[in-house]
Amino acid sequence: MDKISGISQGTLISNHSKINRQDSNLFQNTLKAMLETDEIQKASARKADAASEIIAPSYVKIEDPSANALNETNTLLDLLETYSKEMENPEKSLKDIEPLIISIKNHATRLMKEFDETMHPDANLRKIAEQCALAANVEYIKFQRGDYI
Repeated sequence: MDKISGISQGTLISNHSKINRQDSNLFQNTLKAMLETDEIQKASARKADAASEIIAPSYVKIEDPSANALNETNTLLDLLETYSKEMENPEKSLKDIEPLIISIKNHATRLMKEFDETMHPDANLRKIAEQCALAANVEYIKFQRGDYI
């Protein structure tokens, strides 16, 4: 034993002879009691889950149809502003700006498709979105036609 773990015979427990061996099934009885307690807890949890399924409230998320259109219109305006600043920058070439104008065109198309597919109660927002999309398409056509060369 000294060679394996480095423990010498002198380190044995001094109360070794006083260990009570009356109940040799103590571990087995404790394990059985714990398993029974676990089964009871699982059963009550299943009952609670079933009850919560019946009682659980359902929340309906109501979205304002104009909110998404407003965000999309705002994003398109931001893209057009960025495009304007990049066109004024002499260090930017048209090849550098081309991905931005394509993105603007695609965004304007999606925005108008959204207005066509859904009914938006705000007529003023629709008018602003249409004007933004029109400006985006005009800039795209001018860019592709070569007006800025």
